[in-house]
Amino acid sequence: MTFEATNESKALKREVVVVSDRGTGELPIDTQHDRVNEHAVRCLGEIADLAPGKRGKLTLNLGPGTYLLLCNDPGHYKDGAVAKLVIGP
Repeated sequence: MTFEATNESKALKREVVVVSDRGTGELPIDTQHDRVNEHAVRCLGEIADLAPGKRGKLTLNLGPGTYLLLCNDPGHYKDGAVAKLVIGP
């Protein structure tokens, strides 16, 4: 599966991080940096640090399961920059 992302922001950088959804609700937050603690989740890959107007791609071999796509720039996950992806059998 290939993910393509375009940062349509005029001023903020963005990223897309793909993690396995453990089904435990909220992801663990590094409160000092106001981001998801990527060391405490199963990070499968990311399109990192997209400057305004830039594009990026990420290809992953994902099996059946539930995944989360999130922006892990400070505050973005807590503000709702997350989507669930379900891949069936």
